Amino acid sequence: MQENTANWYAIHIDRQDQEGRILDYCQALGKDLLKDAFFPRIRYYKRYQGAWHEEEKLLFPKYFFVVTDQIEQLYKLFQKAPKPIEILGTGDTPVELSNDEIHLLNKLMNHRHEIEMSTGRICDGHLEVSSGPLRGMEDMVRKIDRHKRMAIIRTQMLQREMEMQVGLEVTEKS
Repeated sequence: MQENTANWYAIHIDRQDQEGRILDYCQALGKDLLKDAFFPRIRYYKRYQGAWHEEEKLLFPKYFFVVTDQIEQLYKLFQKAPKPIEILGTGDTPVELSNDEIHLLNKLMNHRHEIEMSTGRICDGHLEVSSGPLRGMEDMVRKIDRHKRMAIIRTQMLQREMEMQVGLEVTEKS
């Protein structure tokens, strides 16, 4: 997980299949300019062929995040990329993620930028998370799909209110 020593920015991409190309391009820029670049992911279970399988998908399709203290320089390089990369912002001014957004992502993600499965139970209609990144964040859960082993959390992210799917296995309901 990243310390808050540099600013975080969200980058919009046209298609999900650009992930490898973009990460390669970012790695070539070097650690002096770019402290980190990543696509946040969620880990979850999906049932097929009669069994549950651990899967992984992007938390925000079409977005990746960069951590830098030299956004102006990075912005110019992104504009010169073979296919220009768009940093979220207003006009030509990139907007950094708020401290609350960074704190939430750091709390949810592990060091590989993945949100792992949480485990919990429902007791008298209230969710109690016993392990995983949702522990202590039960109030953010808006909906639980026990059949898909997913929870929907609602939060402010990327300059708007949005819902995020995260893995949650409910082991007991009373």
